[in-house]
Amino acid sequence: MAKQKDTAYRGLRNLLVMLCDALGQPPLSAKVRLCIEGVMDLLGEQDVAKRLASRDRLEAMMAELDGRLQ
Repeated sequence: MAKQKDTAYRGLRNLLVMLCDALGQPPLSAKVRLCIEGVMDLLGEQDVAKRLASRDRLEAMMAELDGRLQ
């Protein structure tokens, strides 16, 4: 039986694919998808310490992504 989190991620990925297709955009990179999943985790986390840890991981991933785009 699939975990609820796995099912939610699958639904999120499907939604992102449909949005990219509808807007005529190329597929999102794995790094961007991971960032979006991290944001979803961050929004759903109730434990403040875990939320701060997630925020720090996301900040590092976004800094790396931003550095590659410039």
